Amino acid sequence: MPSRSIRFRILAIVLTALALSSLGCMKKQETAPGVLVGEYAITGTLIENSCGAGLPTQNPLTFTAAIRDSDGVINWQIAKGPASTGVLRDDGSYRFVTEASNNLGPQTMAKTNLQPSDFFTNQPDFDLKKTNCTLLTTESIFGTLHRMRSIDGGVVEEDAGRGADLSGDNTIEVTVAAGADCSAVLAANGGSYLTLPCMAHYSLEGTLDPSDSTSKQ
Repeated sequence: MPSRSIRFRILAIVLTALALSSLGCMKKQETAPGVLVGEYAITGTLIENSCGAGLPTQNPLTFTAAIRDSDGVINWQIAKGPASTGVLRDDGSYRFVTEASNNLGPQTMAKTNLQPSDFFTNQPDFDLKKTNCTLLTTESIFGTLHRMRSIDGGVVEEDAGRGADLSGDNTIEVTVAAGADCSAVLAANGGSYLTLPCMAHYSLEGTLDPSDSTSKQ
């Protein structure tokens, strides 16, 4: 079973606010470069988690994200987390994607295809199968900014009739790396993942910070 720190790291990569925010000793956060497009207080509502305990989730998920524009390069950054680079189009639609590889190390599980002759051996672990598991985690954050900051500090409304200032979806997909064997981490074999590949899906809504943006640029 993956250690608690590895499970939390997977969650962090991904859930933006968790982004899924890596565990462990963290250096002082460096603010992403660029002009502040908006700082949003975001609430995520969990729609699905097919991974089970292998990918811990919170419901609701709450965090603050700052979006900055640096000469056309858009950064999404949450507190205590690194910035994710993405795309922000003229109509307010955005997309940010992060990818990570997590080597869970050697895994051990009981062999299921033992033959009577296998029991006549001096090897103590003849009935165990050892595998090496590497999981790939891809987090996608996409949606629309209905209200955002303009360069002069004002507010631009893309959709005045929309209740939320930000809407979108956050998906975290966990897959098995090519050539890896992660059967030992499945719940059926005593692990914490219900199935692989699997995913968690959040629906996002955010409120734009109304304070003057000039102090945050």
